[in-house]
This record gives sequence, structure tokens and C-alpha cells, in this order.
Amino acid sequence: MNFKLIIFCVLLGLVSSCKVQNVMVAKKAVLQNDSLISESQELLAHVQQLYINGQIDSVSLVGYKQELNNLLEPAVIRQRNIKKFNVLTADPLSRIEERRTIDALKKTMPNYSKDIEKDASVLSSLGGLLLSKETFFNNAKAHTVEKKAYYDVGKYVIPYKIKPQAMEVYAPMVDSIFMIAQSKLDQNTQAYILISGYADASPIIDSSELYNDLHFRMGRKDITYDEMKMYISHLRCYDIASIIETLISQKRKVFGGMKNLKIDIDREGFGISKPHSAIEYQAIDERRRTVHVQWYILSQ
Repeated sequence: MNFKLIIFCVLLGLVSSCKVQNVMVAKKAVLQNDSLISESQELLAHVQQLYINGQIDSVSLVGYKQELNNLLEPAVIRQRNIKKFNVLTADPLSRIEERRTIDALKKTMPNYSKDIEKDASVLSSLGGLLLSKETFFNNAKAHTVEKKAYYDVGKYVIPYKIKPQAMEVYAPMVDSIFMIAQSKLDQNTQAYILISGYADASPIIDSSELYNDLHFRMGRKDITYDEMKMYISHLRCYDIASIIETLISQKRKVFGGMKNLKIDIDREGFGISKPHSAIEYQAIDERRRTVHVQWYILSQ
């Protein structure tokens, strides 16, 4: 076999083996990553000016720069991957940690008056109606999907064979949202779907398949037990979100796009926190390996 052909086959195999760890990039993810880059660069300039003005010392300057560069470097790499391959490493936990880190840094900086909650607008990446979550929840009625998704120990993906049953669970919610929007075509309707994921305290054995998979996905070696459980709960959220997004896409085709309807999906994992504080759970309990879904809708 030709030597160049051998190299090509090897490279093709490597690329194929990496695809499972990537997801096609959503517009929202691109905007979030670009926002992180611009904010990090802006804050680097800001701390430099604080140092020049004598408002922070050299030790603080170095500390701030190190923290910000730790955020900026992976974000820039992600941006390059987006532009070159149209893929984004599937690590929702890391991106949430980056968001929290940059917000925490802002709070410690003298004279940094920028509203750090601005980017938390529930529809900031969708355009149109921009309402803060607080305003949204104060004006919208909460609905709960009564049936819950439950996962086996260490699992975070619903088996393919029972995906149709899972779609049946969330289809009524999506139907309701579209029917409300259709009944008010002369108004803008915005919906907010909140997906909350949880994990129980089942053990994660060192070097087990789950342990190795989580370390590989997160790209780190110094991962704590709580971080792994938090990551699992996030992955469960993304699993349910993919089902709901499929239903929404299908429904938009049926309704001809429904341009007056904006839907935002928020996914948040809570690790080993209890889904309901008033309920007594066991350490290893199926009721804790679950995902809860609530939805809110507001017409204007």
C-alpha cells in the first residue's frame, strides 16, 4: 500500500474517533463563546488600566491576568475549531464554570460598573423580546411536566429503543406552547423551558468505564467526585434537551415556522443535590437520577 495512503487512513481513523466527543455548533453556543472571548479581552485591558491608575498592585495584576488568560486560551481554541470544523467540544460543565469565574472576577474589580447580569437575559441569543429571567418569571405562569425521566446508575443517555416513549412524555408540552402561540398570532410569544438534572450518590469506581469516559470528556485528570456527578447531571439535561429540540423543530415545520414564537431552553445540572428537599431519599436512589422539566410562557 502506498505510504501516503497509509498516513491518510490513519489520520481519517483519528478524526473519526474524535467525532463522538463533538457536537454540531448551535448559534447560541457560538455567541456565548464569542462573548466570553470579548469579555476576557475587555477585562484584561481593564485590569491593566487599574494597575496604571494605582488601584491594584502588581501581585493583583498578575493574578487577574493569569485567571483571565486561563479563560481566554480555551475559548480561542474553541473559536478556531468552530470556524475550521464547525464543531464544539461537548463540555457544558466547563463552559458554565467559565461563565461563573468571569462573573466572580468582575465583582472583585474596583470601579467595574458593567452590569454582570446583562448576559443572563433569557432570550439574549435569540433577539426580539429581551426579558431578564426575574422579569420573565414574575410575569409567566410555571407549568411542570409531571412525568420524569429516570436513568440507570452511571447513565446519562436514554436508550435509543425507548426514545419514542420519551418523546411522548414531552410532546404535550411542546404542543401546548405552539397552540398558545397560534392563538395569539398578533402578539409575540416567548417560552422558556427549564431542564434540571440530578444524580444520586452511587459510587464511581476508579478506572471504571464511566470514570474513564468522564475524564476523557472533561479533558482533566484532577476531577473530584462531586464534579463528576455534576457533569453527569448536566449531560442528562442535554439528553432531554435534544429530545425537546427535536420536537420543537418538527412542530415548527407543521406550523410553518411560527415566527412570533421564541423558545429558549435552559439546562442546569445540580449534581447530587436532592430534587425535592422535603422528600427523604436513599444515597443510591432512582428518584435522584432524574431530570425535571418546567416551562413558562408569556405573550406580549
